[in-house]
Amino acid sequence: MVEAELARLRSENARLLRLLKMTPEQAASPGPGQAAFFEAPPGLVDDDSPPEMKVAFYGALFAARSDVYAIRYDNPRTGKGGWVPAVRGGWRKGMRHEDADFLPLTPGVLAAHLKGEVHIGLYPLLDGDRSWWLAADFDGPDALADALMYVKSARALQVPVAPEVSRSGVGAHGWVFFTSPVPAETARRLGTGLLREAMAMRGRMKLDSYDRLFPSQDPAPGRRHREPHRRAAVPAGPPQRRDSVPEPRGSRTLQGPVAVPVDARADDAAGSQACC
Repeated sequence: MVEAELARLRSENARLLRLLKMTPEQAASPGPGQAAFFEAPPGLVDDDSPPEMKVAFYGALFAARSDVYAIRYDNPRTGKGGWVPAVRGGWRKGMRHEDADFLPLTPGVLAAHLKGEVHIGLYPLLDGDRSWWLAADFDGPDALADALMYVKSARALQVPVAPEVSRSGVGAHGWVFFTSPVPAETARRLGTGLLREAMAMRGRMKLDSYDRLFPSQDPAPGRRHREPHRRAAVPAGPPQRRDSVPEPRGSRTLQGPVAVPVDARADDAAGSQACC
C-alpha cells in the first residue's frame, strides 16, 4: 500500500512539473534555511507519530490567534453556508462583542477539524498586526493553473509555497509559512510581488481567478483586539457531514464559494463568504 501511494505521488509530481515547465533547480527541495521550521517543536512528524504530536505540528504550522476562531455552517435545505465566530451558546446576528463569549482555539478543536467533525477558520492577524503565514486564494475555472503559476514564480524567487486544492474543489490556495511572525504589510507585499511575477511569467494570466490574500489587511488602527477580523479557512481531514453544524439563528447565507468580505468583522461574520 505504501509503495503504491509513493508511486502515485511521484506520478502526480511529475505531471505537475510538466504542467509548470519547472527546471530541476526550481523543483529542488527546500534548502536548510527553508527547512528550519521543522526543527522547532514538535519536530518532524510522520504516520507513526502519536495523534497529539500531529495536532501540535498542524497547530504550529497554521499558527493564528488562539483566543478565537471561526466555524463554518451549512444549510442542507438551501445548500448554502457561511462563517461565524465560535461563541459559547452559539452566535446570533447583532450580538455585541462585549457580550460574546468567544471560544478559544484548542488542540481539541484542531483535532476535531482534522477528523472532519467540524470545519474551522483561523484569524491570522496577531497582536502587533503580524502573521505566521500568507495564503493566496484563487477561485474559478482557471484557479489551479493560476495557483500553480503562482507557485512557479515563488520557486523562481526561492520562496517556498505549498499549493492546496480548496474545499470547494473549484479553487486553490498557495501557502507561505514564515519561521517567525512578520508584519502583515510585509507578508502582503510578498504575495503581491509573487502575483506580479506570475503574471509576467505566464504572459496571459488574468486576475479573474485571484480572490485575495490572507491576512486580508495591513495594520488596522483603532481596532479592538477581541474583535475577530478576517479569517481564513485551513486544510482539513475527511469531509464534514453536511448536517453536523446547523445554521445559526439570525444568520445570513452566502452566494458562491468566494472569500471573506473585505470589511468583515464579528458582527457581520454571519454573512461572510467562505473561501473554501
